[in-house]
Amino acid sequence: MRTVAFRVDEVTFAKIDVLSRLSGLSKQDYMEARVLDESVVVVPSSRVAKMLLEYAQEVYRELLRARREGMALDEDFAWSLLTLSEFLSGFGDGSMRDIDVEIASWERAM
Repeated sequence: MRTVAFRVDEVTFAKIDVLSRLSGLSKQDYMEARVLDESVVVVPSSRVAKMLLEYAQEVYRELLRARREGMALDEDFAWSLLTLSEFLSGFGDGSMRDIDVEIASWERAM
């Protein structure tokens, strides 16, 4: 075994963290696949669905805060929305209905 280490800024770290969580892979496995230009296949599971819902909640809360404070969305947040929409579009088998129900429950709770 050999060790590979490198430094990244906070924004890059956050992106790697989000992508690895949503993929269901460890950060190491995710980065290894990406560095070697291998496909990262997201296998639907309860763990991946939970991570996706948690990330959707984070994005939703940030959208509410931006709307409430009249803030413009920055480039990093636009990336978050695009990433979330790409993951959600991959769940076109009806599981979107479950996410719609979950979002409706967040709206009632706010």
